[in-house]
Amino acid sequence: MEILVKEMFPKVKEFLKEQKYQVTKELRSVLPFILPFLQTACVFFVLWIPPENPGVVAAIVKCLPILCLISYVFYHGIIESKSCLYNKCICLGLCFSVLGDALLIWQADKKIFILGMLMFAIGHVIYMVAFGKGPFGLKEFILCVIGTTVMVGNIWGCLSTTMKVAIFIYGVLLGVNSWRALARFSLRNTDVPWRKIYAASGMILFVFSDVVLAYNKFCSPVPGGRAIVMSTYYAAQCCIALSSVNHHSISKPPKLPAKKLN
Repeated sequence: MEILVKEMFPKVKEFLKEQKYQVTKELRSVLPFILPFLQTACVFFVLWIPPENPGVVAAIVKCLPILCLISYVFYHGIIESKSCLYNKCICLGLCFSVLGDALLIWQADKKIFILGMLMFAIGHVIYMVAFGKGPFGLKEFILCVIGTTVMVGNIWGCLSTTMKVAIFIYGVLLGVNSWRALARFSLRNTDVPWRKIYAASGMILFVFSDVVLAYNKFCSPVPGGRAIVMSTYYAAQCCIALSSVNHHSISKPPKLPAKKLN
């Protein structure tokens, strides 16, 4: 695993160094489209409704950032752009994720927690369809198998029999999705594959968020656990949503003609 990680990070570092201008250009093109998401995410963190008092208001505040991403993908990825299976799957996956978000507000109830996990699991299956079957990516496969084994193994002893089954299935889905997203990502292209970078980054953040959530819930409290989980989760879903749209091809409002001076 160490060899695979050592091979990956130098490439990423070199890539970012060489493509500094393109990174800046991409960020400037993306930010205007995700402002509603950023604003509603800030509202969530400012209000910071205690999880001990679950309710409809807490569910709405938590779901608003993902609802913004759904509207963003639906309009720019399906209606405005030429719709494709990938964009539809990302939009549908986000819809199931927002259902999971709403249910996990009442995660103290074991049945509701498992139902919320089911919604996220369906979302991951849909993301899996979006990411596709090829290329295979042997190195990425090995890395994700090791990562999934370590992830599930760390919390296995803390789980009940029912939760072991649920966590195992969910962990496999996370591992497969991470593998497919990473396998699509290549630094060998002459053009920067931004959409693939977003997808791969999104799945890495998603895995990290869920690992912290699971350890915090089933094993022992993580300092700042909820803040870590929600910040990385929102970032993950944002990256996955951004992978569905080519922002440089989106039509922008026409500029008004300048008035001629007499």
